[in-house]
Amino acid sequence: MLPLLIPGCRVHAVETSGTTLVIPAQIILKAMPCPVCNQYSAHVHRSYQHCLRDLPVFDQHEQLQLLVRRFFCINTACARGTLAEPLPEVAPRYARRTPRLTQVLRLRACAAGAEAGARATHHLHMTGSGDTLLRIMRATSAPPLPPPQILDVDDCGFRKGRTYGTILVNLEQHRPIAILPDRAAETLANWLREHPRVQIITRNRALDYARGAANGAPHALQVADRFHLVCHMREAVERMLVRLRPALRQQQEPDNEAASHSVAPAMDAMPPRARYAPGPSRQRIPVARQQARRQCYELAKTRAAQGCSLRQIAQECAVTPTTIRSWLQSDMLPPDRRGYRASSKMDPFVAYLHQRLAEGCTNQSRLWREICEQGFTDTRSLVSTWIRAQRDTSACTTPRTRTPPLPCAQQVSWVILRRDAERTREAQTQWQRMSQQRAVVEGATLVQWFLTMVRERQAATFDAWLTACQDVLCQNCPTLPACCHVMTLRSRQP
Repeated sequence: MLPLLIPGCRVHAVETSGTTLVIPAQIILKAMPCPVCNQYSAHVHRSYQHCLRDLPVFDQHEQLQLLVRRFFCINTACARGTLAEPLPEVAPRYARRTPRLTQVLRLRACAAGAEAGARATHHLHMTGSGDTLLRIMRATSAPPLPPPQILDVDDCGFRKGRTYGTILVNLEQHRPIAILPDRAAETLANWLREHPRVQIITRNRALDYARGAANGAPHALQVADRFHLVCHMREAVERMLVRLRPALRQQQEPDNEAASHSVAPAMDAMPPRARYAPGPSRQRIPVARQQARRQCYELAKTRAAQGCSLRQIAQECAVTPTTIRSWLQSDMLPPDRRGYRASSKMDPFVAYLHQRLAEGCTNQSRLWREICEQGFTDTRSLVSTWIRAQRDTSACTTPRTRTPPLPCAQQVSWVILRRDAERTREAQTQWQRMSQQRAVVEGATLVQWFLTMVRERQAATFDAWLTACQDVLCQNCPTLPACCHVMTLRSRQP
């Protein structure tokens, strides 16, 4: 009735139990050989039932109830007393699933992962948790891979910044094939001796990898991959920008001088902001506080006209009822009395402090020690409060021309490495400022030539590019062509 393909078995019936399809079956064997003495036996010792899960049928779980018999070994000298009916195609030893169900779960787990595969198999009426699928994947042996001929060697981080290993990638198949526990040269050399068919090794410029590749595969050709070539080119550009940083900073000075001359002449006559005066961010705090105070004053006047009580107005304005009463009794907002009071312990020493401030001494600790010698007995914080109260507001608001900081060499290097169409508006502005330096323009031209040669694989123009680097930049920037020049000399060695 059903195309139940159970090789070597006879199906007795098909039963339904809820959402499970139960199939009782029995192995078709009249006699079986002993695995030790190879003598056939047909004497049944006992039988038991082996239940296995199988692929679903008609959206129902399938359970195979296999009747397994155990036979006596007729050889009295045999050490094996009894033996069970073997059926590895249907029921392997100690299995709870049929091999075909295990194969489907393995494919699902390898394609989607353990947890995602478990959710998918649940909708397909195949039971299996994420841990089960993970155990199936771990028990699966990796398929045999062809021996690599083009190998990529690079480091990988087990714990970034602390523990590193070596990852080996087969570039013909674009898949990793091994992970070595460290970055030692001897470890890589031992692995290469076990795989003698490696012909080309791509690596970075680490000396350990160079020694390991030379010792393990002396016949292999060592080359630098494009990623590390571009990385080393960026590092060379950074060194060039660090060397040219003073020239780039001097280039911004004329712009700053022009901006300073555009300020009104009255600004030049104003004294610079005192060191003890607060900065612009600190100056905005009392202004914002005064605006909030005026808004509360206007709100109190409005609520009082509406007939609200003092307590209600005080709760809305977050002040005391006494303050609300004083606001309502005055026609204008009273001044804020918080801050430094005019009369204090500083009064006998005010004249001396004004004299020292006029001389240019703004060190609060020094002034405090000097007036302590004259009889002052309070703390240094009181002197600091008095000095801040003496600041000149006109001097505090004096605009100062400040040289904008240069971006770091790492940021500017990406501006040079990008093409004109890939630069943003900010990067284009930075490039226009840097392009006034002849060394930067020449270096950027050689960098773009090198990147075009790498992208389009123009190997024939490498010698011409290297000659141009030696002719143009050896005197101005000897670090730029060094990375590729050294790699070229090493690759040409026999």
